[in-house]
Amino acid sequence: MYAISETLVERIRSQRESENLDLSLCEITNIPLRAIKDHYGTPKDLDLSYNLIGYIKPVFVLDMKHCTKLNLARNGLQKLPENFGDMDQLTYLDLHANQVLKLELYELIRLQECFLTLFDVAYHETVLYTYSL
Repeated sequence: MYAISETLVERIRSQRESENLDLSLCEITNIPLRAIKDHYGTPKDLDLSYNLIGYIKPVFVLDMKHCTKLNLARNGLQKLPENFGDMDQLTYLDLHANQVLKLELYELIRLQECFLTLFDVAYHETVLYTYSL
């Protein structure tokens, strides 16, 4: 378990009245699920961009199942949890500037609109994939 700063808790609390929770630019390495649940609830729009998140635990999918917009851009993500496709309310996902090497279709099949930018380590190029149901 990691300690969550009072500043981060206050930032979460201050956004309670909004459907959008912006935790971008917080320099977090782990998603503070407990603090989000305790001090906010379940956001419809969750912005976790420009952080240092390298891994998402499968419990994130269970706790954020009703999230419709998720911004994980510019983190250090290498893969998504296997149950990511269970986020069946998700309509927007931003993963650009991460290190996700592989996305299985089953992980994304329920998304209505998905704009993903993947970093290709073999050629050090950015490749844009657009998938739409």
